Order: sequence, then structure tokens, then C-alpha cells
Amino acid sequence: MFEPFTRRLFEAAGLREGMKVLDVGSGAGDVAFLAAQMVGPRGRVVGIDSNPVVLETARLRAAEAGLCNVSFFDGDMCSAALDTDFDAVVGRHILLYAADQAMALRAVARHLRPGGILAFQEFDFSLSESLWSNETTPRLFKQCVLWIIDVFRHAGFQMKMSLALPQAFRDAGLPLPQMHLDGIVGLGPDWTGYDYAAECLRSVMPLLERFGIATAQEVDVDTVAERLREEVVSQHSYVVLTLMVGAWIHRA
Repeated sequence: MFEPFTRRLFEAAGLREGMKVLDVGSGAGDVAFLAAQMVGPRGRVVGIDSNPVVLETARLRAAEAGLCNVSFFDGDMCSAALDTDFDAVVGRHILLYAADQAMALRAVARHLRPGGILAFQEFDFSLSESLWSNETTPRLFKQCVLWIIDVFRHAGFQMKMSLALPQAFRDAGLPLPQMHLDGIVGLGPDWTGYDYAAECLRSVMPLLERFGIATAQEVDVDTVAERLREEVVSQHSYVVLTLMVGAWIHRA
């Protein structure tokens, strides 16, 4: 679901064939694989993540896809000893988890060559929440996404990335970024967003209970996807799954 929006961000930022790219917070490798497609066989992508278990999944997926121009490195994106000649440093849904976003940007920017690209794409929960509060949003979908937002709010993560990103770039001593906003919208019986929302709820279920937001019985996560599908289809409605803000610069 996210790939078309991330591809558009990378194209706008100037990712092209032959580049050497660092993907921070690489996880299971989706962004690294997209970048690898865009830079082609003459380019190279290095993914870094602090979770060695998920990187094994990324390496397996790369091998299965026959991607020879991507590799993965276990380490902290802010302190790892990496090359300083990358043409681009990219990340998706990473900075909102950083306690100090300016410090994180400053740390990863040191790996860029002069003129290199720094491009990040992040959720903006505050903008999404304002849309979800609309009376036309199906009731169950609204409840599910508000549960997820409450987890992020209780955990202390940044909710207003559209406002936080320009300030973080400036505080990192970087130029103000170019920015755009994308929204994932879905409808109909075959949309994969219902399953995505259900899996997001499943992943935060321990925190929903720890923070006293909702119980497992209230959520009934095993039936959420089908209930969401039935609700949206029966109401002939659509839903905005999330809004994402993209920001990029060319380093001086």
C-alpha cells in the first residue's frame, strides 16, 4: 500500500539509477527493495536496523527476489560507522519514534556526500485524526484507528510530524525541506487496508491493555478485518487509512 507514495517521494527528491543509498530503520526491507529497483544494478542500497532478527527476514527476501545490489547491516542509525559518500539517505516511518529528531537527522546526514539527498516519509496522526473524526467515517473504523492513535499518544510519540519535520531539519542545521502530503484511501470488498488496520491493532494489543485503552475482548482482533470490510461495503463508504508527510532536501 505504501510503495506508490514512497516511490513518488523518492522520485521528487531525485533518486535515480546508479546511486548509492542508505535506508535507515530498514526493518524487513520494503523501502530498501524499492530504492534498489530505482537505482538499478549499477546502484547500491545499504539497509541498517537495530533489530538483527528482522534483518534476517530482509536478507532472505532479498535473496528470494534475486536482488544483488542491496545489503543489510545491524546497528544503530545514529552511531553506526558507515561510509560518508552516500548519494541519498532515506527512511519511512522512522523519525516519529526518535526522541530527538534533529539529532537523528544530523547523525544520518553525516553519511551524505555534498549535494546528497535526505528524504523521509512519516505518519501525521494529528491530520489523520481530524479526518477520522468526520461524521461520515464508519463507526468501527473510527474506533479502531482512534485506539491505535491513543497508543502512540500514551507512548509519547510525535503526533504532528507535518509541523515537527521542518523544525527538526532546521535544528539539525539543514535547509528547510521540500514537503508534500499523501493519503491512503480505500473502499470496496477487496481493499487490503482492512487487513492492515487489523494487524496494526494486533501489534499494539499489549499496549492497548497496558495503557487501559481497550481490552482484548473489546477489540476482538481476530474478527476486525472482516467487520471493517462489512461495515465499509454495506455503507457504500470509503475510509482514509492514514495521511503521510514526505520531506526531502539536497545537502549543501
